[in-house]
Amino acid sequence: MLSLVFHALRARRAQSLVMFVLAMLAALGASAAPWFLAWGGDAVARANLVSAPFSDRVVIGNGSIQYQAAGPSPVQFTREQVAQHLAVPGVQTQVGARVLASVSPEQPAGSAPIPPADVVSAALYLVYHDDVCEHVVFVAGACPNGQGEVVIARAVADQLGVGVGDPVVFKAFRLTHDAALRVAGIYELPDPYEAYWSGTQLLPEVVGDRSTADPAFVSEQTLLGLPLDGMDVEAHILLPDSAFTDESAGLGRTLRQAAAELHQQGIELTSSATNLLNQIADDRWFVMIGVQVAAVQLVLLCWVGLFLAVRHTSQERRLDIGLFKLRGAR
Repeated sequence: MLSLVFHALRARRAQSLVMFVLAMLAALGASAAPWFLAWGGDAVARANLVSAPFSDRVVIGNGSIQYQAAGPSPVQFTREQVAQHLAVPGVQTQVGARVLASVSPEQPAGSAPIPPADVVSAALYLVYHDDVCEHVVFVAGACPNGQGEVVIARAVADQLGVGVGDPVVFKAFRLTHDAALRVAGIYELPDPYEAYWSGTQLLPEVVGDRSTADPAFVSEQTLLGLPLDGMDVEAHILLPDSAFTDESAGLGRTLRQAAAELHQQGIELTSSATNLLNQIADDRWFVMIGVQVAAVQLVLLCWVGLFLAVRHTSQERRLDIGLFKLRGAR
């Protein structure tokens, strides 16, 4: 029986090859669809990440916290709360705090008082922010590491007519009295649109705020040592690519849960990451539909081809079919 089958296959090599190829295509189409679906979903997710702005991968936490000198640090409180409630592997978090103030040169001791209308001043935010010295360029001086030190933007230094080592005075409604700080450095921003600044609302030129100048930066120790009764805290959270590409990470659910829990602590989360998540989900759905339709079409086409090939061969080879029946009868 087997010899007859092999003889029939050798005698009709073209038909046998066509049927083998069609059968293989049908099997490959059915088996490769899940793999291609996973690859296609990952590819569209990465394409969306590449084209998305930094703001779509950033989560911002804002809050206003009361504070008294020598009390618990609002910055550390914010850092701990974000780490606890938004535990996403690979996330990069910078925490900071700020107060709106005006800055002016300190009058020399013993000099005649200057009328308030003649005082040169600038409105700006007095800010502490993690790792800020790594994202500015110092044209004079250095990072404010000591107590009572501040760095200001070059435009502010030119406006006030001060340089490194000069004392400046900050006034703010959240300061119980004026605070004098020494200028430790003068900086410029190399790239105000990099991911570090995205969504922070710190840079007037980015947010379109013409009422304030570029911020003045101090160390956390200096900010907490000022006579403040409160401050605005901020957490800048950059989400990793894996949080968007890994569907099992459940980023959307994590963000919703973190927003509810941090709200109870006085910290409000805002982010457009959900827009990027929705876009990725929509594109993955289209990929799934396309792969399924293509796989079904391929399998159906192969089946139709196999049916026609078998039917055509069976009509032309009735003698072989008769021999098969006779051999089976023996």
